[in-house]
Amino acid sequence: MPFVVGESVGPYRITRQLGVGGMATVWKAYHPTLDIEREHVKAHLGAGDAYLVQGELDAPAFQYQTVVRLEPDAPGPHANLGMCNVFQGDVKTGRRECELALRMNPQVPEGHFCMGLYFAKHGGTERARSEFEIVVETAPGALAERARRQLDRLD
Repeated sequence: MPFVVGESVGPYRITRQLGVGGMATVWKAYHPTLDIEREHVKAHLGAGDAYLVQGELDAPAFQYQTVVRLEPDAPGPHANLGMCNVFQGDVKTGRRECELALRMNPQVPEGHFCMGLYFAKHGGTERARSEFEIVVETAPGALAERARRQLDRLD
């Protein structure tokens, strides 16, 4: 998406172009209220995703908490934080984060995956199956594969 230096995107002000790659152009933006650079939010989100893929839970939870604090209206980080909470055994907080993500965007696959984990842990096998099936139908690659593995465990 082409931006112009000085242009506002939501609460962010575009400050400069950082680079151009084969898939995207990366821009630096500033949030005056939070006094934080936009790329820091993306860095926390990326770090959380990387830790989660490696099977770690504490580090991604910290990263997603940071993103949720900085961008409370983004459903994906809430769902990912909820997933970490469920895996860590804090299922009440995990379910709350996942439900919040799904209220923000009922199609966010991470929210359905998280709810599937919650119901699988609490004996709601049919509801868990339903949530994981939504993920298989709507999510890209790795998340869909993780949902398939969860469905296999339910059988």
